[in-house]
Amino acid sequence: MNNTKTTKKEKQFLLQVSKSCYAEYVADEWSVSDYVCEHDYNMKEARGLITSLQNKNIIEIDTTHGKCSKGHAMVVVSINPDFIDYNNCTILGEVA
Repeated sequence: MNNTKTTKKEKQFLLQVSKSCYAEYVADEWSVSDYVCEHDYNMKEARGLITSLQNKNIIEIDTTHGKCSKGHAMVVVSINPDFIDYNNCTILGEVA
């Protein structure tokens, strides 16, 4: 189990990513991802959380997807497999 500490807001963000209709707990793909865009996320908050979670090596991002259907900028956030419990479909890590 990974014991990296996350803040309450970081944990909530990770749970939102993991509960997305696009997220799948598929061990073969080694990630759980979501398209992060203004119509599903508070982007002012998400930008800071994404930076913090990247610095902790909890997520990776992909900015090559351009814009979402409503024309907003979009980034794909993938949760590092070390922070995923595939057997129980949940996020690991302690909340600080």
